Amino acid sequence: MKHPQTLLLLFLLSLNTFPKTGYRSIFNHETHTFSYEKVDFPEIPEPMRSEGDTLIKLLPGWPQSIYSNFGLSANDGVALSDIDNDDTLEVVVSTGYFVNVYRHNGTLFWSRQVSGTAQSAPSVADINNDGFMEIVQTTRGVSDGGCLYVFDYKGNIMPGWPWINNGNGSLFDSPALSDLNGDSLMEIIVNVFALYDSTCNLLYVFKIDGKPLNDKFPYNFDEDVNSTPAIGDIDNDGEKEVIVTTDKIDFTGKLYIVKPNGLVTQIFPIEPIDTNVLSVYSPFLCDINSDNKLEIILNLYKKKSPNDFIPKAGILILDHKGVFIEGWPNFLATNSQAAPTVVDFYGNNDFNIFMTAAHPDYCIYGFRKDGTTLPNFPFRNPTNGCTNGFTAVADIDNDNQYELIFDSGRVDPIEKRGYIHAYKLNGAEAKGFPFRPSKRGCTFMNGVNLGDLNKDNIMDMVIIINGHDSTGSVIDTDHICAYSLGVPYSPEKVLFGTYLGHNSRDGLYRSPFTTPIKHNSNKNKNSLFSLLTYSSNGFQKIQFELVQHDNVAIELYNSFGRKVNTVFSGNLIKGKHVFDIDKDKISTGVYFIKVYSQKRGLKVTRKVVLW
Repeated sequence: MKHPQTLLLLFLLSLNTFPKTGYRSIFNHETHTFSYEKVDFPEIPEPMRSEGDTLIKLLPGWPQSIYSNFGLSANDGVALSDIDNDDTLEVVVSTGYFVNVYRHNGTLFWSRQVSGTAQSAPSVADINNDGFMEIVQTTRGVSDGGCLYVFDYKGNIMPGWPWINNGNGSLFDSPALSDLNGDSLMEIIVNVFALYDSTCNLLYVFKIDGKPLNDKFPYNFDEDVNSTPAIGDIDNDGEKEVIVTTDKIDFTGKLYIVKPNGLVTQIFPIEPIDTNVLSVYSPFLCDINSDNKLEIILNLYKKKSPNDFIPKAGILILDHKGVFIEGWPNFLATNSQAAPTVVDFYGNNDFNIFMTAAHPDYCIYGFRKDGTTLPNFPFRNPTNGCTNGFTAVADIDNDNQYELIFDSGRVDPIEKRGYIHAYKLNGAEAKGFPFRPSKRGCTFMNGVNLGDLNKDNIMDMVIIINGHDSTGSVIDTDHICAYSLGVPYSPEKVLFGTYLGHNSRDGLYRSPFTTPIKHNSNKNKNSLFSLLTYSSNGFQKIQFELVQHDNVAIELYNSFGRKVNTVFSGNLIKGKHVFDIDKDKISTGVYFIKVYSQKRGLKVTRKVVLW
């Protein structure tokens, strides 16, 4: 994110007749800071719904508050994750000078003070494959400095960390976590952004011990790098790529593909996009056209001319070679401040793409995968406050229809409280919305995080509120509020529930309609079995040995988490078993074989290249 653009965060302070005097927020994308100017706004009807009118209830133990820095308030929400394997979700929050982890009931698990300001959303994953989650957090200075921290699930700083940025530039965005070299350990991929300094815009790839992946990193770009990179095997060759967007003050944006060995390919700009474009948002990766390769989905700015500093938003989809897929790009009548949201409503590969609008008239744009606009879109903004956080997608009212859930830049003139909106695809707001959080302040820039905190099979919602005191004045406190939505929860009820769709922040689409594939780190000799894959006489074979009689399923998934074949399902006796993979039914590429016990709930997964 960068380049100063005025975002209409409306703090209306008067109930006088039209027009109303208030304040709007100016978010400076060069420094990631907020400031205010006094303006007049037209009078807007105020929906005054409160949480007492709905099934939505504040969970016991919440809200919690953390001292922050309003000019550098939290961006992109929290992480909900069972970091300690206690079968409930913790809430991982980074704001101000702290990284805090709360239990589902609001009690503090641990708190760590950090050097610099923790503004970006935390990234959470089992990066060292020990069965527990690690938390990775960037911090920033005002323009330079910052650190990269890695904590274990107990809050201890991992060996080799923190990494301290002693050069120009700062760490503005969340790191991406992904296993780039296939050793079952995740690398930490992060950009360092130095405004107008072409020598210090760097892509770092760190191993778990804090050392660079190889001597090709950090890689220096000639343009500003100011977003979280996306990670995925875009060409299905068995090797992941790092996708990085860059931009300059003259709006000449580029997009790069970086291999783990440091080989860099520039694929953007290309025709028919001219040079008056830039991207300030994280790309997203998804197999949009079902060709077993990943497409690159990207929000961008486009200028009408080199001297036009009121750019319009656009969204484009490129294939892995940098060619536009049919129906794209699309340019809009407003701009946007967030990465795209990509969902498949029914698990049939019929993807829809949504983007928020930083504009007082519109809030959400929606497209089919062929580039045509969805019916009833764009949604007009009901509270005249721009929408700048990510868009969540879930069935939050249990009507078997999905809603789009998003924040608002407005705070009402009476109660000084913000808004959370939830809209159905027909343009109607869901029952109980707009929702009014219990704490004074604004939901701006943080979106909505969804899950089941206490594992009671009821959906919960966690939001961050940039705080205000009892008089409505801005204060340096962020409030973390957790609510029960009062409706049933299951994984397929939430299609997109956190920043970039996943706590690893790798920008890779994952389907909620298939069982997530995890590497089994259980080394106990009483575990289910050992699993081998090999080729023999032209056949790809799966061999494993059961330690006892069991009901077993063998399934084959492609690299995007989609099941493509069931090799076997049934009862097997104790001992060694070998199965052939029918390669005539699948194409060449990278796959995951999952063998699991339907009786005991244990599983083992292996990566295999089929040819």
